[in-house]
Amino acid sequence: MSAACQGRRLALAGMLTFLGACDETPPPPPEPPELSEIPSRQASERVSLATPTNVELPSPVSGRSADEAVPTDVLARLKLLRTEVELLRRYMGRPRPGLARLRVVEANPRVVYQQVARLYERVNILSFEITRTLGSPPSPPELVPKPPDVFRLVDAALERVLVTKEALGISEEVAEQRLPDDATPTDAFHEAVAAAGDVNGLVTMQTSPTDVFQQVTGAVHAAAAIHATLPGVKFPEEPAFEPNKVPADGYRVLLDCYEELRLLAASRQLPLIKLEVSKGNARDAAPDDVSELAVLLRAETRFVLSKWPNAGQALEAFDPGMKFPSHVHRRARLLLAILQDANARSR
Repeated sequence: MSAACQGRRLALAGMLTFLGACDETPPPPPEPPELSEIPSRQASERVSLATPTNVELPSPVSGRSADEAVPTDVLARLKLLRTEVELLRRYMGRPRPGLARLRVVEANPRVVYQQVARLYERVNILSFEITRTLGSPPSPPELVPKPPDVFRLVDAALERVLVTKEALGISEEVAEQRLPDDATPTDAFHEAVAAAGDVNGLVTMQTSPTDVFQQVTGAVHAAAAIHATLPGVKFPEEPAFEPNKVPADGYRVLLDCYEELRLLAASRQLPLIKLEVSKGNARDAAPDDVSELAVLLRAETRFVLSKWPNAGQALEAFDPGMKFPSHVHRRARLLLAILQDANARSR
């Protein structure tokens, strides 16, 4: 296996902890890999973990400290990161990214943190591909993330971008712009989703159906743990495999899954954010678009699980090997069947 593939596995394995960070009882993090396990063609290509850098991150332009950060500070830092990523894009000669599809109403720091964790994963892969180094993000919060937690994770992603910029010899400087203090978590959510899409367009190892399959499987495991607490349990069988599916097919099923999850959460007075996206928006969806929705769905399913009476912990979802959109579609239909059956049994 190439050093690049190993680096991707390291980055993705590290993010398993962060993508489950919103549970009140998060699973233990995986054991860190040994550097000796990472092959390379020459010594200069060896991977370094958490390499110290000379990059200095600016204080929030608002004058607040990181510990005092509010959604406006998170949004300003995300906009700074996107401006730096645009310098990388121009240097690399890559095309401009398309618009993000995922839109929500009344986001909260919990779901913003999940999208920033996804952004950090993308940035860490980009940093590895160019510098052969991987960053070390801050430890996830023990309970529900707050704006300072989100800000620190954005800062960690910005540090990786700046390390990459330095390695490429880009000298152009940009400054963070001060924003009005009326920014909301929803603004930060949309900016984080867009930023992850920007970075995904720069990496060689872009989001694939395999990544999405793993994310949907994480939601399946959480939904199964909820389902196991309900009376008369008979676990739904996985639907038959249907070939020739495209990412848009899985996207549409995941939209149905999210609505079923909102109904299930409402039965326990757990409000979930509302999506501002329709099945018509799924046309021409790419794996990265499906990933945005799958990450949100996985995080919110695990949040409902953390509040569900007498429920056990969900199993983690590990690298499943190569998967295609048809596998994602099949796994999404299984998730939909579990949630529909859970709703029927919880009435």
